[in-house]
Amino acid sequence: MANKLLLKSCRLIVTQDERRRILENEDILIEDSKISKIGKIKDSCPSIDCSDKVVMPGLVNLHTHTITNMLRGVSDDLRLQDWLEKKVWPAEAKIDSIYFGSLLTCIESIKNGTTCMMDMSTQMENIIKAVRETGIRAFLGRCMIDLFKKEDADAKILETRKFVEGISGDPLITPTISAHAPNTCSEYLLKAAVALAKEYNLINQTHILETEAEISVVRQKTGLGVMEYLEKIGFLDERTVGVHLCWLDEHGVKLMAKHNSAGVHCPVSNMKLASGSRMPLDKMLELTVRVGLGTDSVASNNNLDIFEEMKQVGLLHKYSLNDPTAMPGQVILDLATINPASILGLKIGTIAPGYFADIITLSTNNPKLLPLSPSNVVSHIIYSVSGSDVTDTIVNGKVLMENRRLLILDEFKALAKIQGYFKERNLF
Repeated sequence: MANKLLLKSCRLIVTQDERRRILENEDILIEDSKISKIGKIKDSCPSIDCSDKVVMPGLVNLHTHTITNMLRGVSDDLRLQDWLEKKVWPAEAKIDSIYFGSLLTCIESIKNGTTCMMDMSTQMENIIKAVRETGIRAFLGRCMIDLFKKEDADAKILETRKFVEGISGDPLITPTISAHAPNTCSEYLLKAAVALAKEYNLINQTHILETEAEISVVRQKTGLGVMEYLEKIGFLDERTVGVHLCWLDEHGVKLMAKHNSAGVHCPVSNMKLASGSRMPLDKMLELTVRVGLGTDSVASNNNLDIFEEMKQVGLLHKYSLNDPTAMPGQVILDLATINPASILGLKIGTIAPGYFADIITLSTNNPKLLPLSPSNVVSHIIYSVSGSDVTDTIVNGKVLMENRRLLILDEFKALAKIQGYFKERNLF
């Protein structure tokens, strides 16, 4: 017999379906992990009164690093190289377990309305433990980096195989292949990443063109531009997900479109670290390159709020292009819902029968959501609210947070343990 949950009398439902419909005063029936019906529904199953709530798909964060998520506020106002070498790496060396950073990531994500995340880190057993304890949906990649040493590459490949083959049958955790970047990985390791992704039919996530220095390193080693090099070695395909892409030029956009590769935009982290040029999101969308949003880690962002990323996408591109019509609100909302669903190959990001019940709500008893109507609710989602305005979070049909209270663990005890770990290790 199916486990049921009824979201009753939803004030507004932002469906993100093919017609981008906004429904009023309808019910949503969830059976087990999926949405089964939308309409006027009579059922005696457990219910949540949504008469004063906006109901929408859960948001997707396509890029973070739990390995550094105990380093929030480690340093601001430094250049990227100084930030890494003088602050992040010394502090990171003191972290003997990333379980607490992983737990913090999951808690913050759920409370901010993120129902699915994609992470690139190490110590995968600690991340898996936190993900399973909290019930969030996760795509996890064990970072491979060899700094052009073959013996290191072989070790990373073996570790990745063991990690991928060790996860099976978990409905909420999917492994990914995760070579770090073209300027930190040998051609041998990058080609191995492609082969592994093809063998296991997995996403191959990689930092690409995050900094201008990457262009110089790759050209010095190969005589080619980054995207030309990646195409030459067969790295670009439909499984490739390039993160950052700050220095992507128009030719590079065409190569991504040609090979059906996807991208992840991390506007807040990239602006804060002054990584350089703006991701050419407008050109990528023109050529139907699939793009989603990521926060990067809290060491560089300093939060995991995809609502904030949505707002900053709008502001960054309108300002940079000197065009207030750039990046309409509906396009931005797609970047956090249906676009990443397409990239991940998963039926999430839409409220419709047959889709996984990854759903969040916003209380309408909130001055930031008033005045409210079907015609302005998307604008409010992009430009007015933040993650702290999320009231309920449901993943795979299970309520993880109700009226801002986590149901899956004792939040205050967990946060106290996380703070205790930080103080004991004197991280920074």
